[in-house]
Amino acid sequence: MNFFHRLKFRFFQKKYLIAMRRRKEVKHNIRIMKSEILSINYNFKNFFIQNMFKNFPINFEIFFRQYNFYRFIRTEKLNFYLLQNKKIIYPLTNEQIKILKENNYLINNFFSKLALISNCLIEIVRGFMIFLLILNKSILNLILFKKFNEQYIYIKNLSNNQIISMDKYNKNFKLFIEKKFNLSNLKLVHDNPNFRKKYFFDKFLLPQLCSFTEIYKFLYFFF
Repeated sequence: MNFFHRLKFRFFQKKYLIAMRRRKEVKHNIRIMKSEILSINYNFKNFFIQNMFKNFPINFEIFFRQYNFYRFIRTEKLNFYLLQNKKIIYPLTNEQIKILKENNYLINNFFSKLALISNCLIEIVRGFMIFLLILNKSILNLILFKKFNEQYIYIKNLSNNQIISMDKYNKNFKLFIEKKFNLSNLKLVHDNPNFRKKYFFDKFLLPQLCSFTEIYKFLYFFF
């Protein structure tokens, strides 16, 4: 039994223990380093993607900085790689690699850049799939003559008991939100698959387009 326990530790749990031991030592440094990464001014002037954002109310530099930070940098996954004290392969830009190296971290430049490109391609494919899903749902709304003229409130991750309480009790989470933000008569939208026929179920909170004008505007902004 002890042999298998040591074997399991050797191959599966050793890296986690190493990370936990180093956490107290470098926790403050990681926080400072991530703050530096958040302050990076990226330059996309010579990139084609900049033209896609020229008519948007936010420029691509700001969008990329915020999205990249919360998607890849802020996550605990990066902390785990940093705490292992090994050569890191992680989706990173040139600017981020430079900051990590200045803080004495070993970075595999080639594979980290390759990981970033791969993740960008994955996000493009994901975005195109979401586009097709919105378009298909919108066409279905037209066919079924669905209208969404009422006001809705979307509450994510509602439990079964919370949804059941909407009908049973005068004090529930939906009413609490409405009272706090001075709202009233809102239709509930949720993402709990156990109550698909209860209220309005929407797993991803995608736009509900129900007219030719709305679909045309959507296609215009997309292309």
